[in-house]
Amino acid sequence: MSRREGVSASELARRAISAYTSGKVLTESEEEAAARALLEDVHGQVRATLKRIDASLIEVRVREQALADGTFRAQVRKETQAWFEAHPHQARAIAELFAQEPAA
Repeated sequence: MSRREGVSASELARRAISAYTSGKVLTESEEEAAARALLEDVHGQVRATLKRIDASLIEVRVREQALADGTFRAQVRKETQAWFEAHPHQARAIAELFAQEPAA
C-alpha cells in the first residue's frame, strides 16, 4: 500500500489515525461492495452444493450397505412376491411370456 500510494508506511499510519480520530473512516467502494456481495453469494452456493453432495454420498453409502448385506434384495423379493399375489392374472401372463420358445 505504501508503494502504491507513494508514501512511507509512517505516513500511512498517520493518515489512518487521522481518519479514525476525525470520524472520516474510508468505506469500501461500490465495486468492492458488489464484488464482496458476489463472492458471498458464490460462497453460499458452494456451501449449499457441498451439503447436497454430502447428503447424496450418505444416501449412496446406505444403499451400498443394503446391497452388500442383502437387505435390498430381500425387500425387492418381498415386494415382487406381494405384487404377484395381488395380480395373479398378470403374473400368469408374464410366466407364459417367459415360457414361450424363442422364434427361430
